[in-house]
Amino acid sequence: MTPQQIIDAWNAQADEANQWGALGEDEKLMWAYKQAIAEAALARQDVQDEIDRGAKTLRETYLAQPEQEPDDLTIAYMSGVYDGKKLRTWVGLTADELNMIGDRMRTWNSHSLADVYVAIEAKLKEKNT
Repeated sequence: MTPQQIIDAWNAQADEANQWGALGEDEKLMWAYKQAIAEAALARQDVQDEIDRGAKTLRETYLAQPEQEPDDLTIAYMSGVYDGKKLRTWVGLTADELNMIGDRMRTWNSHSLADVYVAIEAKLKEKNT
């Protein structure tokens, strides 16, 4: 805002007795300051409006997608059940494999329940990975 615009704005709203020339320097400075603040607020609002319009356009253009129900694979992945590897059916141990583990355990000098668990776990990992 130019100095002349500030003076014109004051004179437009003031009565005949209170024109620009009748003001003290402190009143002139205060009026100019208020005009600058008002102008800055309008400019800021214009910028904010432009940002809001741009953001709305981006949301409508790039994010507007119909809501979809997740499929079973998505649910499994999100719940941590599926880690991205090909899904396969779990393979358990056959009776013959369990008997073979038991036979091996009998030949060890000492065995505990933990040894049995470790042997079964190793065989299951071998079959399922």
